Amino acid sequence: MDYENQDEDEYTAKKLTCMKLTERYFSLLSKIWTSHSEKICYLFMLVATICNGGYLYLVYPAMVFGSALIQENRPGKTFWYTVIIYTQIMIIVNFFVQL
Repeated sequence: MDYENQDEDEYTAKKLTCMKLTERYFSLLSKIWTSHSEKICYLFMLVATICNGGYLYLVYPAMVFGSALIQENRPGKTFWYTVIIYTQIMIIVNFFVQL
């Protein structure tokens, strides 16, 4: 009987250790994602330009190479607000053109 309880306790301890490691792993991934989020956004802006070639999409590389990468720190709020507003305008224009 004691052997069964001991096996259950070991299993529970291993399970808790595995859960803690999994939690720490996902915490690490979220920290990596948030610390490099601007680079991920730059990549998607360039991919959008490559996939959807056109004059309207040439603004994205100009924003990335002309403004964002020149700054030593992360771009400020005005840069990201400009990108968001321009993206919203692009979506609306593309929607009306496709109608």
